[in-house]
Amino acid sequence: MMESYKKFLKSFHKEDDIPFNCPECNKPTLSLDETTWLQKEQVSSVLEREQNDFYEVEWVKYTYTGTLKCLNPKCGEIVITSGSGSVVEEYTDYCLDEDGYPVPYEREYRDIFFPKYFYPTLSFFNIPNGTPEDIKSTIIEAFSLTPNSPSAAANKIRVAVEILATEFGVLSKRPNGSFIPLDQRIRNITDHGNRLYEHKDLMLAIKYIGNAGSHEEDVISLDELFDSFQIIEELLKSLYAEKNMVREIVKIINDTKAPLTRTHRRSIKS
Repeated sequence: MMESYKKFLKSFHKEDDIPFNCPECNKPTLSLDETTWLQKEQVSSVLEREQNDFYEVEWVKYTYTGTLKCLNPKCGEIVITSGSGSVVEEYTDYCLDEDGYPVPYEREYRDIFFPKYFYPTLSFFNIPNGTPEDIKSTIIEAFSLTPNSPSAAANKIRVAVEILATEFGVLSKRPNGSFIPLDQRIRNITDHGNRLYEHKDLMLAIKYIGNAGSHEEDVISLDELFDSFQIIEELLKSLYAEKNMVREIVKIINDTKAPLTRTHRRSIKS
């Protein structure tokens, strides 16, 4: 699923399917509303074309805006999107050369678009329901930054790990009041009883990606950002996923060698 998200965020054609879930009903029912689509050639593009005797069609630059609509009859949410665009040359047919290898034969020029904004914010993975609100809101901020600034989004995911460490009692300040760097905070998790202990490697990986996003000379790509998304999704699922009730029932039955009692049932539901 994340591969289709990345592909669309990098570039799309108007005819492409929308891979994202509706931000309201969380169903894969978003579709472009053609009646709302508007694209205009940018002024700089028009001037360049008018002032140059030689001009390639691929130099065209657009600005676009449009609406994605949820086709779920019980929802109908709309998502505003905007961004830039250009023209690309694509080969539509091939023939075989004298050695039997395919070579381009026919081509066409197609408009291509690069999304920079979605509102309401789209989700790129499902945040477990038990996730604390401050962590959840920070991840949603990362989602909103994703199309326009993957580096800023990666840094937000790093911030979410900072908050997570605090949530599990990892000190953020020294006795003198100075802040402890995240790298050191993660390495300070030495208590095997702390649930973060077995996930330190995930936290460190997110930290390294986020650090790169903080440096002006390092530009985080969508691929690298989505690595961060996949890692924190795995981390949160491990910490906050809903109980696997079937496995819990099986364990109690096997441990007691008898059917569940009322007390057992109450403990599973609580």
